[in-house]
Amino acid sequence: RQTFGPAGGLPHGMFYHAWTTRLRAGVVELARATGTAAQADTSALRRDCHQLDVAFIRYGGRFVDSYPGAAWPADNVVGAAALARCGQLLDPAYRQRARQWLRDVRQFEDESTGLLPHAAWHPGARGSSAALMVPFLAEIDPEYAASQHARLVGHFETHMAGVFPALREYPVGTRGSGDIDSGPLVLGASAPASVVGIAAARSVGDRQTADALRLSSEAL
Repeated sequence: RQTFGPAGGLPHGMFYHAWTTRLRAGVVELARATGTAAQADTSALRRDCHQLDVAFIRYGGRFVDSYPGAAWPADNVVGAAALARCGQLLDPAYRQRARQWLRDVRQFEDESTGLLPHAAWHPGARGSSAALMVPFLAEIDPEYAASQHARLVGHFETHMAGVFPALREYPVGTRGSGDIDSGPLVLGASAPASVVGIAAARSVGDRQTADALRLSSEAL
């Protein structure tokens, strides 16, 4: 937590706050499902949900900063999914806020792929972040998640060496270098995109793509 300072009106920025709130909601959800009431304390979750809600309101349909002056859509989608869970566990208004935020930020979709962008300040989409967003989008708006997944497969699907199904880091027909998000690229394929793409496909019921990516990963 020490590496994440105040940003976006949140004590530790959207990346830290989004994942922490989503995990905390999962703990409460599991405790309720298993009847372990002692673990179902919602005081911390209520605080986090409120802070997240205020940040989304303050930014008014834009991407909230993870670091001062730097925002990533994937962090925000996780935050919106966390807020949607807050709506299920605490107050339905939170879920409505998450869905409204998602409707608002669709104006920033990348024109060439129709996907939400990798970075808030750049229109281009990338495989690693697009794959990560789909399962969390499915918690907010399943239909939109399915459309984003279809676009991901349509623009990023590839076969390494003509054999192994995978997802590229950059759209078919474009090139780019690997970085801290994608790791090394092999013939344009991205390991994070391909592995997380399994969860993305499963979240929208695309078993064919999920199985192909899983079998490819296991074979490699």
